[in-house]
Amino acid sequence: MKKGLKLAAVIVLSCAFLLMAIGSGSSSSSPTKVGTVADTSGQKETKKETKASADKTEAVTEKSEEAAAVKTTETAEETEAAKACYVVGDIVNVNDQKIVYMSSGVLENDDSYSKPKDGYQRVFIELYVEQLKGSGGITAFDFECYADGYAADQYYGGPDGLSGSLTEGRYTTGKIYFSVPVDASEVEFEYEYNFISDKKIKFLYEGQKDSGYIIEKKKEASENTFAPGDVVETKNYRISYLSCGSFESEVRYIKPDEGYHFICFEFEFENISNDDHSVSSMLFECFADGAHCSSTSARDDDLSATLSAGRKTKGTVAFEVPDDAETIELEFQDSLFSDKRIIFSFHE
Repeated sequence: MKKGLKLAAVIVLSCAFLLMAIGSGSSSSSPTKVGTVADTSGQKETKKETKASADKTEAVTEKSEEAAAVKTTETAEETEAAKACYVVGDIVNVNDQKIVYMSSGVLENDDSYSKPKDGYQRVFIELYVEQLKGSGGITAFDFECYADGYAADQYYGGPDGLSGSLTEGRYTTGKIYFSVPVDASEVEFEYEYNFISDKKIKFLYEGQKDSGYIIEKKKEASENTFAPGDVVETKNYRISYLSCGSFESEVRYIKPDEGYHFICFEFEFENISNDDHSVSSMLFECFADGAHCSSTSARDDDLSATLSAGRKTKGTVAFEVPDDAETIELEFQDSLFSDKRIIFSFHE
């Protein structure tokens, strides 16, 4: 994920997610705890936990007679679990998304120009979010934080910020940062997963703790993708996929993170409708082995433009991807009110 969350970009993404939710008309499901990440560190769990679900639930916490006796049908205990404050290692399904609470910790920032005020520290939680069906999204703006019951200020300058517009099978990972008093005894992060009804779930900050969750990459290519040289028409556009490839940054101070490199996709868009339409690089999302990739402004030929009938624009959209990625795909959303995407494959 690209260092530092771009405020303006995330605001646009948040608006897009809101429109998608309104357009889909989907109702929010209650959060259901579906498991816990197995402890790979050998560290003994300090909290005993019992879980119940409609399906057989796998006990991954302390094995005991109590855990073995957990009912596998929906009970009042399951309802209570949905209301719980989730801890590192918990896995919850909510709003057609699978969320894994991967880790929590303190941001160690050596930047002398961006230090927390005296008596405060910047803490984070790290999440894995996978879209189980349909489309959706998540950003740091969906979260609030409370330290001993008092609202905390969010910090947007940390690395690997959480953000992503997702379609079925795609996922994103990232961190959410807040500044809290060093001596706070309880810190909770709240995620508003339904903006209409203000429904939320809570994550308990647990200091420096890692679940050991291992992400399974999704390397299978999508069906019905378009390659360089292809031309595809939508209701409003004739899209010519001109080329793709890796590139070096044209901006001196913008460089990829270690283990990553920049790629771009070049397109020509022609407005074939009778009305004005805007093409925006914000309508494109890139995925490497299923993982959401950050866009970059390391080029000066951005595709974005407003087109009147019959007019054209040509330019690129650029992203930062892992060096070891095997399957890279670009999704274009022709309408904010539709789950349909046009998928373009990347070939060096």
